[in-house]
Amino acid sequence: MGFQQGLSGLNASSRSLDVIGNNIANANTSGFKSGRAEFGDVFASSIGASGAGTIGIGVEVSTVSQQFTQGNIAITNNDLDVAINGSGFFTLELQDGSRAYSRAGEFKLDPQGYVITNTGAQVMGFPTDTDGNRNSVTLEPMRMPTSQGIAAQQTTSIIASKFTLDSAATVWNQTTPPTSLARFGTAIDCYDSQGNVVPVELYFRKIAPNVWQVYTDPTSNTTANTSQLAVLEFNTNGTLANSYIGATPPATGPTGSVRVNNWGTRDDGTGNAAAAFTLPDGTPIAAGAALPAVPVVYAGINLTDNTVNTNLTGVNYDISAALDANGAVAGGGAVATGVLPQISVTLPPSPNVTTIGLNGTGLISLDLGGIAQNNSRFTAGDLDQDGYEPGEMVGLKIEANGIITARFSNGETQAYGQLALANFRNVQGLSPTGNGEWIETQSSGQPIYGGPTEGSLGELRSGALEESNVDLTKELVNMMTAQRTYQANAQTIKTQDQVMQTLVNMR
Repeated sequence: MGFQQGLSGLNASSRSLDVIGNNIANANTSGFKSGRAEFGDVFASSIGASGAGTIGIGVEVSTVSQQFTQGNIAITNNDLDVAINGSGFFTLELQDGSRAYSRAGEFKLDPQGYVITNTGAQVMGFPTDTDGNRNSVTLEPMRMPTSQGIAAQQTTSIIASKFTLDSAATVWNQTTPPTSLARFGTAIDCYDSQGNVVPVELYFRKIAPNVWQVYTDPTSNTTANTSQLAVLEFNTNGTLANSYIGATPPATGPTGSVRVNNWGTRDDGTGNAAAAFTLPDGTPIAAGAALPAVPVVYAGINLTDNTVNTNLTGVNYDISAALDANGAVAGGGAVATGVLPQISVTLPPSPNVTTIGLNGTGLISLDLGGIAQNNSRFTAGDLDQDGYEPGEMVGLKIEANGIITARFSNGETQAYGQLALANFRNVQGLSPTGNGEWIETQSSGQPIYGGPTEGSLGELRSGALEESNVDLTKELVNMMTAQRTYQANAQTIKTQDQVMQTLVNMR
């Protein structure tokens, strides 16, 4: 018996106790992954040895492996605490510009609004639009609008839905006195480009069986007609059949307005075409060519003029469109029968500004497609508009798919990116650097990035943290085992010393 085996056993047991002690010390560290000392026996090499009867020379710690099992999810109710339920690592950019990876989601906001860790590393993610749609796969630091908030957005459209008009109502001018012009009405607050509230009122009166007029000023019969927005015609089953701009439905067809779709996207920012396309009249526009001053709305197109209509009996009214040299509309586009035309609403002047200038034209679109006629009381179910006043950020929420949504004081919510997760072919090959962070190595392979819930990546839980996966009961038992092993190896050295002493004392 030699001292080598006992000494190697003491060293291995000591390293095992170090690993166990480190696990116990980090039992409350968020995202910590426990380690395990793995041992291997040691034999001396000998040329030509058969191996029979060979005695090993001890033990060594082959490696300290990391145990990437899932930790428990602890609820914290802090919006910036994020736990990963499943595989993946948060991607961090350290202050020296290098990348690191972590399971600890104890995030904070710095004075500039960047999402950071306790060590100041920036949390990386994918940029998105305000609706949360990813628009790039290049990672960038996540930043929230803590300082600038959001600017006002002028109203560009109003959508009426779940409206019910009373089919039993009498025609407005067939009673004495007539029904009040304000009898069937509702209102909605819209916003100009500076965020000032501009109220818009909508009133309805029945002008013929199954025909209703929409207007904004109920002061008198005259003002009702001059402020008319549209005339609605309903089928016998109460569904909306057509809507018209004229004072009364035309005899053979509607008069409508056709909006030019995405005209602004044609501009490259200098007044020239961003890409080649063709105008509604067939005129080709080359890429880089100057755009004609086509108005936003083709207004007042007569769909009953046989000189420009080629098909009045089919599904579509096919209208020849033409633009003169000044960009004025001489024709139109194609409008399907029964499809609601674009209706323009002029907002009244704001008391705080002289010109509202909504969309640069003072017009917003009104969608009345969600209106029906039934034998029931008038109901203004839902009236929605897309404008809002300025707002400051008052909170945020991180969805399970990593989308970060900011809440503002004006009631609006907007997305500001998606947290990215990274995964590796061999997570055991990651090298720990402290502070709950790992870096990639040749053994781990390069990171594979994606959004939470995509592929094999886990989902996120906001307002929660992943606890350490250390099992204290198991570690305490392992510690007692390592202690006994250490004592036993020390005993082999003591016994060897006694044997050696016996040999020295022989005469």
